[in-house]
Amino acid sequence: RRRAAGTSAQSSLNSSAAVQLRDAATGARLAGLALVVGVLGAWIVASRTAQVPLVALDGSAASRVALLKAAELGIFRVRAAPHLSALDIERALHTSAELFSRGEAEKRAWRVVRFPPVHGKPAPIARGYIPFGGESGVSGSFFEMKQGFAYSSGCKPAAADEESGARPMEFCSAWPEPGHGPFKDAVSRLLEGSHAIALEVMRELALALRVRDGGESLVASLVSGLPISLMRLFHYHDRHHCQQTNRTECAARGSRALIGSSPHTDWSALTIIAEGSHGGRPGWLQRATNLIFGAGGLQFRARGSARWQDARTEAGEVFVIIGDLLSIGSDGRLHSPVHRVLLPSERGRTRTSFTFFANPRGTDMIASWVRMLQTGEAAPDVDEVLARARERASGVHWNTLLSGADARAHEPFDAILLHKWRGVSTLDSMNPEPHS
Repeated sequence: RRRAAGTSAQSSLNSSAAVQLRDAATGARLAGLALVVGVLGAWIVASRTAQVPLVALDGSAASRVALLKAAELGIFRVRAAPHLSALDIERALHTSAELFSRGEAEKRAWRVVRFPPVHGKPAPIARGYIPFGGESGVSGSFFEMKQGFAYSSGCKPAAADEESGARPMEFCSAWPEPGHGPFKDAVSRLLEGSHAIALEVMRELALALRVRDGGESLVASLVSGLPISLMRLFHYHDRHHCQQTNRTECAARGSRALIGSSPHTDWSALTIIAEGSHGGRPGWLQRATNLIFGAGGLQFRARGSARWQDARTEAGEVFVIIGDLLSIGSDGRLHSPVHRVLLPSERGRTRTSFTFFANPRGTDMIASWVRMLQTGEAAPDVDEVLARARERASGVHWNTLLSGADARAHEPFDAILLHKWRGVSTLDSMNPEPHS
C-alpha cells in the first residue's frame, strides 16, 4: 500500500509538472503572439500616422523657416490663440451638436440659399442646412454620410440690376429660425477667428517666402475676400449609421462607398479647420482595433505619396491646409495636399469639423496671385507657371482648381468658384462631371 501510494503521488507530481510546462509553453506562445501583434500594430500606426508639424507664428526667423517647411508639406497645426480660445471652439462644437440633433423635418424646413441651377438640375446649397447625404463631391462615386451647414460673414443685398455691386459668391447666410441665437453667435465667432488666423499665416508665410512687397498685396486680397470666403460645418455620423437607421437617403446610396468627405484638394488660398468628437466611448477591443485600423477623421497624402496618413490636433489647435490657389501661385513650391475624412468607427460616435475656406478678393485672378507671389527681381512667366500647374493637375482622380475644362486662370476668382461649386454632386442629381 505504501508503494502504491508513493507511485500515485509521483504520478500526480509528474502530471502537475506536465500541466505547468504546458501552461508555460502556452503563455510563452501567447506572449510571443502579443509581441508580434504589438510590433505589427506599431508598424501600421507608424506608417499611417504622420507627425503633422505644430508651427509657432511668433515672427522669429526660426519659426518662419519651420512654417515654410510645413507649407511645403501642405498641412500643419497652429495654436488658435489669441484669435480663438479653446472655449470659443468648444462652444461652437456644442451648439452645432445641438443644432444637428433636431428632427430632420424641422431642419429641412429651414430656409436655404442655393447656387444657380445647372441645366435645370438641382444645384448644391450655398448657404444654410445641408441635409444628411445631401452632397457627395464632384464625381459622385462616394456617399458622404454627413450633415452640414454653410455660412459666411455677410453679403450685399441682391438686386435685379448690376448696379447693386453684388458679385458672384456673395450669398447671404441662411440662419435657422429664431431660437438658435447661441448657435449663430458661437459659429460666427469661430468664422471671425479663423479668418484672423488665415491672415496671420498668410502674412508670416509671405515673409518666409520673401515675396517682393512683403506680402501686403496677398494679405489685402484675403481681407477683401472675406465676403466670398466660406465656413462649412460638417457633422459626420459613424460608419454603422445606415445599418442602424431607416433613413431613406441610405437607400439612395446604391453601390457607392461610404465616407465622410471624398478625396479632394481645396480651391481656396488657405483652409483653417477646427474639429471635435462627441459620444460613443469605445471599449478596449474597439480601442485596439482603432489603433491598428484607424478611428476615422482627417487623412492626407504627402507630396508624391499614395499612402493615406492620419492627421490629429490637440485641444486649442487648428489645422492649416494649403489650397490650390496658393500652391499654383508659388509655382508648386507650396503643396496643396489631397485629403479626405473617414467616418468614426465607434457606434454612436460623431465627428464635427468647422472648415473655413479663405478666398482672395473676388475680382483677383489666379494669374494675379502668380504675380503677387513673385520672389525674385524677374517677373514670373505666368503662362509657364500655369502650364506646370495644369500638368500637375492632370491625371488625378479628384477635382482641383485647374482640372480639365475648369482651367480659367484669367477669369475673376469668384466666377471660377461659382462654376466649381455648381459642379458639386447632390443627392438629387449625381453628375459625373461639372457642367459648364
